[in-house]
Amino acid sequence: MLGLIGTKWKPLILFHLLDGGLHSGLLQKKISGISNKMVAQTVRELKKDGLISRKFFVMVPTKENTN
Repeated sequence: MLGLIGTKWKPLILFHLLDGGLHSGLLQKKISGISNKMVAQTVRELKKDGLISRKFFVMVPTKENTN
């Protein structure tokens, strides 16, 4: 099990996900020094290892008031 979380970022990401899921952008803001690419890669590895599940949500842009 320790081999599954033995990288620099995996324990930090798992810690921040203890209270529930986060959007990748918010997760990146909570972890100083991690790039968006590294968040995506690490989350993908954690999912592959069966340690987390990942959900995708379609984001609808908000409409601006044009009055």
